[in-house]
Amino acid sequence: MNMEKIEYKSVVLPQTIMRRRKRKETAVDVIQSEITKILNEQASSGWEFVSSEIMKTFDRKGILGAPVEKPFTVLIFKRPMAFSHRNTIAEPSLSRE
Repeated sequence: MNMEKIEYKSVVLPQTIMRRRKRKETAVDVIQSEITKILNEQASSGWEFVSSEIMKTFDRKGILGAPVEKPFTVLIFKRPMAFSHRNTIAEPSLSRE
């Protein structure tokens, strides 16, 4: 049985996307474009999309420090550990022979 070692990575989506919309582009188009960009960037480095999760944190706001919930969308990726070793550039040897 060949048990390949896997490494995982999480990427938090920005809560707001600051980008000027193109003519006839909707807010949904902007979000889809940004998520597609993130997915393609990760895939080009060998990361495979696994799932998305909503994680919540709490910040204290105001004079009384009332807790305010902040949800974040996290994308989970995986890739074989061997992939990261295959794509590293070997350092040149500094020894003088």
